[in-house]
Amino acid sequence: MRIFIVFLIFIILFFNGCGGTSVDEFLENEGNTTTQQETNITNDSTETNTSENNTSQEEQNTSNDVVFNLEQKNFLIDIFHNDYLWYDRIDTDVNLSEYSDPQEMIDDIKYYQDKWSFVYTMEEYNNSNNQISSGFGCYLNSDGTIVYMDIDSPCDKAGLERGDQMLLINGVYFGNVYNLAQSNDGVESTITVSRDDKTLNFKIMPSVYSYKSMKASTLYEDNKSIGHLIFNEFTAATQEEMKAIFHQYKEQNVSELIVDLRYNGGGSLATASIFMDYITGNLYKDQIQFYIKNNDKNSLYNEAVTFFDDNDSLDLKRIFFLTTRNTASASELIIHSLDPYIDVISIGQTTHGKPVGMAGKQKEELIYYLITFETTNVNDEGGYFEGLSPDCIVEDNINYLRTDTNGSMFNEALYYIKNGSCK
Repeated sequence: MRIFIVFLIFIILFFNGCGGTSVDEFLENEGNTTTQQETNITNDSTETNTSENNTSQEEQNTSNDVVFNLEQKNFLIDIFHNDYLWYDRIDTDVNLSEYSDPQEMIDDIKYYQDKWSFVYTMEEYNNSNNQISSGFGCYLNSDGTIVYMDIDSPCDKAGLERGDQMLLINGVYFGNVYNLAQSNDGVESTITVSRDDKTLNFKIMPSVYSYKSMKASTLYEDNKSIGHLIFNEFTAATQEEMKAIFHQYKEQNVSELIVDLRYNGGGSLATASIFMDYITGNLYKDQIQFYIKNNDKNSLYNEAVTFFDDNDSLDLKRIFFLTTRNTASASELIIHSLDPYIDVISIGQTTHGKPVGMAGKQKEELIYYLITFETTNVNDEGGYFEGLSPDCIVEDNINYLRTDTNGSMFNEALYYIKNGSCK
């Protein structure tokens, strides 16, 4: 049985299912917090000795109406001193009374290379861990084109598609009312989109919804069974989805697998490790997948994570990953960790570049996720802060569904399977 106390998380506001964040904004704001995470958290309310004389502003609330008081601030400082990966490269001598928001304090103290450390409330943690979001569940670029949708979200169930260009909501230009419309849970809106030079109307009711992280299909070409897997995030709930999907793949004798990680920002290390077991665990049982390395104060907790065998492991010797700049953290980890063992073909664009992760520390209603460790593969290679480069450079054509074999990345993978090289 695996015991994981730390997890990799992509700390970017991933199109924000509760808001109207566009893809363009997402790419421009890599310091915001994530909607994707799942971890074991340490509940530790021990107070530190950090002193602060002025307490007049201590009983301030965060944006989620959770108190960020002196005890919370001292607790956060203690994490920076003892657990933070770059503890020896930061200055924690700050005026605590200036901060009413924990994220602001984290942003002021963190190391310049750290684009990811963040704070969650327990409510946010539980929603993310259980794959619960709210709103419409579709995410747009700046001109209103749908780039990505949560699986089983209101947008998905209503029949909207990737590549649809949103024009109007209830007869009003979408850009003026999108956030308001999708925040009105239970209030139906009529969304007008352009699709293939046609104008279509959809009635959608925003709501709190549960979504899936994976969508699987299989196609048969040249006497090969080829699996195609859309994989959007690594949570604990994803493990049950994986179990069913890989059992099906095993029964279908899948011998090639294309994994779409274009918008997968990461998540649970445990889930990522189990995914690798399904890929090739039987072939490399007990061999090292990756190392977890803490700072020198916590080196006793360093860990080597190994492959486990599984009856539904596909025992692949080659795998294809579709990647973009939105591919991050645990997604990058599986690419980097499998590469020493099997033929890993990345298709698309350079990934985000997050070879580090965090363990959550909880005090009352706040959970602090500061960067506390780095990861390396079996060859002790890591440090890919500039991202992982693709083998075949291909743009992400949003005018095609992710399941469409004519889509630029999917088609490139099929070409490689048939011809043994990029186009």
